[in-house]
Amino acid sequence: MRDSFKRFLAISFVLIIAVCAITIADTVGRTLRADLTHEKLYTLSEGTKDIIRAVNQPVTLKLYYARTAALKGPEFLRKYNNYYLYVRDLLREYERLSGGLIRLDVIDPRPDTDEEMDAVRYGLQRYAIGEESFFFGLAVVTEFGQERALPFLTPNRQELIEYEVSSAIYSSTTRTKKRVGILSGPDILGVQMSDYLRKMLEMQGKVPPEPWRLANQLRSLYEIVAIPKDAETIEGIDILLVIHPKALPDPEKTFFAIDQYVMNGGKLIAFVDPYCVVDTVNSIDRSSDMNRLLAVWGCEMKSNAFAADRRYALTIEKKQGESGEVFLPLMGIGPEGMNTEDIITAKAREVRFLFAGGLKVAPPQGVKAETLIATSEKGNYLELNPTDFGMGQIPDGEVFLKRFIEGSEPIVLACKLTGRFASAFPEGLKFKENKGNTKNSSEEIRKGLTEAREETTVIVFSDVDMVNDFVAFQESLFGLYPSADNISILMNAIENLTGSRALMNARSKGKFSRPFTVLDAIEKEAEEKTARQVAAVEGEIARYEVELNKMQGSVTEENAVVLQREVLSKKRELEGNLLAAKRQLRDLNREKRLKIESIVMKLKLINMTVAPSIILFLAGLIYISRFRKRRRFRRMAS
Repeated sequence: MRDSFKRFLAISFVLIIAVCAITIADTVGRTLRADLTHEKLYTLSEGTKDIIRAVNQPVTLKLYYARTAALKGPEFLRKYNNYYLYVRDLLREYERLSGGLIRLDVIDPRPDTDEEMDAVRYGLQRYAIGEESFFFGLAVVTEFGQERALPFLTPNRQELIEYEVSSAIYSSTTRTKKRVGILSGPDILGVQMSDYLRKMLEMQGKVPPEPWRLANQLRSLYEIVAIPKDAETIEGIDILLVIHPKALPDPEKTFFAIDQYVMNGGKLIAFVDPYCVVDTVNSIDRSSDMNRLLAVWGCEMKSNAFAADRRYALTIEKKQGESGEVFLPLMGIGPEGMNTEDIITAKAREVRFLFAGGLKVAPPQGVKAETLIATSEKGNYLELNPTDFGMGQIPDGEVFLKRFIEGSEPIVLACKLTGRFASAFPEGLKFKENKGNTKNSSEEIRKGLTEAREETTVIVFSDVDMVNDFVAFQESLFGLYPSADNISILMNAIENLTGSRALMNARSKGKFSRPFTVLDAIEKEAEEKTARQVAAVEGEIARYEVELNKMQGSVTEENAVVLQREVLSKKRELEGNLLAAKRQLRDLNREKRLKIESIVMKLKLINMTVAPSIILFLAGLIYISRFRKRRRFRRMAS
């Protein structure tokens, strides 16, 4: 009886100790963190931590995720569950580090509920999935009524999720915004008008210009100031963006205003282009440059030529259902072509250019030049004659491939100039002052600064299309998402020059999904072999078809019998070649499949044997240790 009672007490004490240990571990463990992911996906950057420390009012992060709709919806929606868990855990880090000022609310907006109405009011995107509605967005709400929303969180933008959340918190809690001036040839800001006037124009068949997505992103963080094309002075802004400076009423006067803005210490980001595809004002002349200023400051864009590089050329789809073709003017520059030491481009993975120009960098004394983005050493120029394009019609990619010759040195696509610049108008600017009529007009010289008051920075990109929706974004089932880091590069540059280093350091995170690189490499290698084989077979088929057509065209009554025999012989030979080629393609596909299956089996075998082997090994060590202790105890007892 005593032994049973002792066992009962022992088991009770063990249970009590276990419950206490779990409670203590749960309480204490909440403050302990260990990010074991390869790229520290759950660790907030120093820039984000600075933004969190600067929060001085209660902020609520409302994460709307329709989990029920995701479970009931199609299979592709269920992949969002893992991404939702990642976003939720990342937002909990914001909540934990804020000291109580940031609170996270996770909401499942079911149909016909107040939560669903709130999600719609915040501007979150809603997608109908049968009777359910699918939401996956974030609303940032402050105590003073400021609201910022991320309408839809997609895994395609996973690398930017920390930046987007941090910028939403920063913009909603910061009362004074930086002023960004925009001087542009195309109307990137759109037309501000009432819904009534917009509907009236649409009824008349007129479509008012919509703002570029770039403009919408800038408005969420900065105060945008539209600079007129005929501006005589530029002041009262923190940074100036010049995008495609074309069709200026008086280019000299506008360039003089830009020049004097820089001379007074202003910071400038310029986008110029030898051939801007999205410029629809003039289908022939789509070029713009600022060589009048840039040549004096340290760089100059080559006219009537665009940069190309086989290494970075992307493939485009000509028609739906047809195989893509390499299009040299469209380049996706990877990390190898970027300056990893400059914070603007350090974290970028790809930047896309379309008909980009080349910059010849030759900084004067006192000016430091840094290359931000460039082609590989085999990049070269293609001479650009817009009349060859036929009123804006861009030729097939094969035309560019035939004309392209590899070069021997990189072509600069973006550069950064820093220093005390000299004025491009050392003698001032001559302009006419009109006093009512041409007879009373007088010519006057307007003097300005001949040298910058202080050191400043000018950043130049040789492409305008790179920041347009056409290149910077691509369509998906849930709307547009960035196709590359084009907009991120620009936002980095603005934040770098305006001093918002906290946001800039919160720019990018690593990949949430980790691909099977070995399997992908095997598939790519096999596909390349298959593609070469298919191309060779198609070439043979085309050659035989030409020969057959020639032979059939030369058939007459006299030689019909002989030639028909030759045609039949050729056909049999062609059929034999086709069968052999198809057999080779099947062998290649089988080899690829067997390689992948072999690696998968090895991985499964490792997963199934390594962990149990380790456990058995540890169990064996424990058994041997206990056996030795038991034997030692018996010896001592005897």
